[in-house]
Amino acid sequence: MHFHEPDWISVEPRNHIVFEMLVCFINSASADPTSVQHFADSTINALTSISTPDPSVEQYRNESRVMFGILFTIITQLDAAAPSQDHLVKLVLSLRCVPLPATVVQGFEVNDPGALDSDMNQDLSKLKNVLSSFEADAPLHPRNEDRPNIPRADWEYSPWRQAPGRHLTADAWASINAFVAQLHTATPDLIHLDLRGLYAMIEALEQPLSPSRLEDVLPTAAYWVIYAGKALKSNDVPYADYDYDGGTKKLPWSKGELWTGQHAFNQARWEFWMQKFKDISERNDVSEAVRVAALRAFQAGSA
Repeated sequence: MHFHEPDWISVEPRNHIVFEMLVCFINSASADPTSVQHFADSTINALTSISTPDPSVEQYRNESRVMFGILFTIITQLDAAAPSQDHLVKLVLSLRCVPLPATVVQGFEVNDPGALDSDMNQDLSKLKNVLSSFEADAPLHPRNEDRPNIPRADWEYSPWRQAPGRHLTADAWASINAFVAQLHTATPDLIHLDLRGLYAMIEALEQPLSPSRLEDVLPTAAYWVIYAGKALKSNDVPYADYDYDGGTKKLPWSKGELWTGQHAFNQARWEFWMQKFKDISERNDVSEAVRVAALRAFQAGSA
């Protein structure tokens, strides 16, 4: 399987090596799916071996961010339904078992004992940071950059960001979310991944969207139900029903204008979403791909 290697990866020797290792893992796992765990463990060991020896906390943070930036760059080029998505989830699960270098542990203990990312491999905090920067370029309506009061700390200075005025394709956005949905199912202990699923439902099913805009966001919501529907449906975390500064209605813990019931996940809202999927699957003003995705989501979420 061939993947495009952007300049920000190819011009940096270490970035190029990480890219090649991840591509090799994908191709090896695809050729021999029965050995995915072996390939995952071997790849994590190889990635660890090229890390900076005895890194500082900041060096380790930066190298982790770049690795996940490369990972998500590759994921944007995968089909959302490709088996490689699941293989990459297993790779990330192997990474969670890697202990932090002693110098990093010591750095946290001495300089920042209360740091939120002091267990960054186990809690995948850098993966979530990088995911936020990809979300900044999502093909949402309105675009994220046009929404007031959304925190942007994780968006800045990331080489994997799209050029100003450009956004991820609908396929790339769906592929990222298919991966995150499968990761959420595999790691129910990780906080905030479920919010991405709620966000996807709000964007696709609770807004009055034109057919062309549905093309951008419906597949993403569908893959959340297909790959993580059971986990989302059973979610009972009572996220607060509020908006920042009274201005933003497009955050994960909010509601779209078409939904007037209780916030967060609940049975009535789930049934509303499933009906919307069913309705979209029967429309003739959207593409066949959208109709099929909507029908698959309806069937998966109604089972």
